[in-house]
Amino acid sequence: MKDTKMLIVSLFIVVLPILSQADETPRPDAGETTRPIAVMGPLDFELTPLSQQLGDLEKLEIAGIRFWSGRTSTGHPIVLTVSGTGKVNTAMTTTVLLREFQPRIVVMTGTAGSLDETFQPGDVCISNSVCHHDMGVLKDYGIMHRGFRSPVPGKRTPVVFDAVPSVVLAAQEASRACELMAVNDTTRKPTVRVGRIACGDVFMASQKRASEIQRHLEADAIEMEGAALAQVCEQFSVPWLDIRGVCDDSGSGSGMSFQKLGHIAAKNAATVALATVNCLALEKDIGSAGSADLRVSAQKQAPSTESGGKKVDKTVGTKRGAQ
Repeated sequence: MKDTKMLIVSLFIVVLPILSQADETPRPDAGETTRPIAVMGPLDFELTPLSQQLGDLEKLEIAGIRFWSGRTSTGHPIVLTVSGTGKVNTAMTTTVLLREFQPRIVVMTGTAGSLDETFQPGDVCISNSVCHHDMGVLKDYGIMHRGFRSPVPGKRTPVVFDAVPSVVLAAQEASRACELMAVNDTTRKPTVRVGRIACGDVFMASQKRASEIQRHLEADAIEMEGAALAQVCEQFSVPWLDIRGVCDDSGSGSGMSFQKLGHIAAKNAATVALATVNCLALEKDIGSAGSADLRVSAQKQAPSTESGGKKVDKTVGTKRGAQ
């Protein structure tokens, strides 16, 4: 009996320091390593080029919205979803996505029309900021761009949202190794650039209106979902990024160009988006959308502009971020 007690005491003396040391060993943040990266596409064909690269995915429906979960080639968890077209559909899908899956970041991939004429079909625009082009007060001379009251007391929803710069930089770096599909068998190699993407609940097929948006909001491309994604993500303090492949010039022929070149633009955007996801998956801390020191630029009031001889109070929340 005495020998047994001595053995127990001896084991206690030897094992206790080992357990104490193990408790002091730093452990990885389980929350960050297990939370997925989310990728959203407005339409099925815009998400398919990416989903085809991920192998087996588990499908789940919530309120009719489809989600697919799986893992990247590096083993990081990922969740995909189709938002549907427009800002309301995107806001609804994003809210369900954030509540149900708690992603580290949401990356939007899809197509867009160009506003900056140097963006050609097949090129990819990585957003350093997104903006609502149809938010404001409609006057005889056009829209006076301004934000409105948000559900948070005392706060105003901005017209412009800036992306987290470290995320933008990661996408830029990841895109350098991407092989993009050329348009119409041309020898021109599609480019990847950073810019501002405008968003509104209309399919843009007017060169006149497109030029006004480009001039007033300094936007480079235009689509129908990005600003809604950014607004909801920032409400939940989740980083976001909008990556778009250009398929048309936003003029009268945009509909035909979308039908003809949309699949190429979608594939190029998805290629950059997947490379970005794989890059971000290596980061322990992607960052917070609400961190002032991580913003592309501090919130400022953009200067008033002239439109039709009238001053326009362009309350856009933030100025265009540095590239």
